[in-house]
Amino acid sequence: MSEPPLLQLQDLTVGYKTRRGTGYAVRGVDLTIRSGESWAIVGESGSGKSSLALAVMGLLDRQTSEVSGSARYDGRELLTMSERELRDLRGSHIGMIFQDPMTCLTPHLRIGDQVAEPLVCHHNTPWSNARKEAAELLGAMGIQNPAERARQYPHEFSGGMRQRAMIASAMACGPQLLVADEPTTALDVTIQQQILDLLRQERQKRNLTVLLITHDLGVVSELCDHIAVLYAGRVVETGPAAAVFADPQHPYTRALLRAVPRTDQAAGGELFSLSGQPPSPLDDIYGCPFAPRCNHAEPRCHKERPELPASDGHAKACHVSLAKFALPASDLSERQAANHSPVLSCQDLAVSYPIRKGMFSRERHAVLKGIDLTVGQGEIVGLVGESGCGKTTLLRTVLGLQQPDSGSVTVCGLGAAQDSHQRRFLFSKVQLVFQDPYASLNPRRRIGWSIAEPLRNFTNQSRAEIEESVRALLGEVGLDASWSARYPHEFSGGQRQRIGIARALAVSPQVLLCDEPVSALDVSIQAQILNLLSELRKTRNVAILFVSHDLAVVRQMADRVAVMRKGRIIECRPTDALFAAPEQPYTRQLLAAAPKVPAV
Repeated sequence: MSEPPLLQLQDLTVGYKTRRGTGYAVRGVDLTIRSGESWAIVGESGSGKSSLALAVMGLLDRQTSEVSGSARYDGRELLTMSERELRDLRGSHIGMIFQDPMTCLTPHLRIGDQVAEPLVCHHNTPWSNARKEAAELLGAMGIQNPAERARQYPHEFSGGMRQRAMIASAMACGPQLLVADEPTTALDVTIQQQILDLLRQERQKRNLTVLLITHDLGVVSELCDHIAVLYAGRVVETGPAAAVFADPQHPYTRALLRAVPRTDQAAGGELFSLSGQPPSPLDDIYGCPFAPRCNHAEPRCHKERPELPASDGHAKACHVSLAKFALPASDLSERQAANHSPVLSCQDLAVSYPIRKGMFSRERHAVLKGIDLTVGQGEIVGLVGESGCGKTTLLRTVLGLQQPDSGSVTVCGLGAAQDSHQRRFLFSKVQLVFQDPYASLNPRRRIGWSIAEPLRNFTNQSRAEIEESVRALLGEVGLDASWSARYPHEFSGGQRQRIGIARALAVSPQVLLCDEPVSALDVSIQAQILNLLSELRKTRNVAILFVSHDLAVVRQMADRVAVMRKGRIIECRPTDALFAAPEQPYTRQLLAAAPKVPAV
């Protein structure tokens, strides 16, 4: 007899109340997870992954959401529990790791107290004993000097250390089920690998059951035994991870895997990307929800909804036979070596920040140490390295937002900006594409106004000319010109990133600085943005300095790669040569830490 499930979802449906009616983010999900298993819920943004996790944890607002069906934990129905019963269950039996630890940790409380709090609340442990156990937990999570670190505040921890503290808090009471919502999205590859190793160790030591919510298929291949693929709130494929990666049965799963950049494959051409957009939660879906985007859809796919067979093995919800799932090969042509005249040059660049030591003394902390880097016209240079190595400081210095201690920055043959006229020239020639497109757009302004802002500041165009330029820019990045009157919240994440790129291109810059432009995007939207940047490089001959912690993305995009460590560039070589035979041990360490996605 098989072991009874630890978590069982039956016809789980989650809806959100809006002025236009109820929008359904999760539509009848069935899922069975047994003790000790590790499951991944994968899919595009808006597929319902986080809503499913929040419904299981009882964290949805009951005034604005509707949850129906069944979610049973160890035989107990979660959906009918009172708030007090759920509070007793959360932390003691079910732990959760959130995506952004900085927003989940209380900034004015010490780390040790926040890790100790679940022990006090659920086990009635005295605070003195709980603090000692919290320090031991931090040490078990790989944090050095845990007793000292426990007395520090969240802002004194790095991103990886904050995530370890979050895991320690989630594991404090020894839960049976751990729900992890995008736990490694914002981390560089070495820290990500450490977090994955830590989760694997805890799972083996405690027989922990893991439910991982992610769009990173590389993380799934490293950590999970089973996969459920979500699309438009429905499970379209499920099965053992090895089987799904080796032989995906649903065209949507196959497309997701084909859209993932790979570190072990020479690239330089166009990534495969899905056309169209997922249906809105407010839409009434008839037939297969993926049919409008599927190249192999048959007439009945638009009328008759395929059901997912009840199976403990590999199953799909699709009408079409597997033989029709073959996708055209991506155009991954080999890079052509080219000579690029430099438009951006950093020579012996040094930057330091003042730090306070005691009440009256200060000293300077060196962040950049003798940086030499050039980017040629029409060239893409990738910049990689761990968090804290100086990548963002280098971008700020190139933009003129940070003055160097020594060395020089040259843009289009002119030196660093010192007065207002030089800064005005610099900002017209160098533009930045931000990591978070939503935070970089004014939520109270229509997107047409945001795109036009650089034109108002740096050109003498008339109002009519600016409106025409905005329409042209929207068309160039693949958006409808009529959308200029919409606000940022009316767009998806990928569309907002396109808006950010359009704004950066408004003044025809010679250099684009891209600071983690796709780290928060799912793989299908990521492929669209990367293809767009590659196309803009060709049509505008713009130079791109591309900062990323995703080595597979860098391999796909960059002509050359510069590897930074502790404020220095330790290796800068053509991309394919560097990935094939890295010269520095640190570079080999980065490449070894990158998650590998099996080829399709």
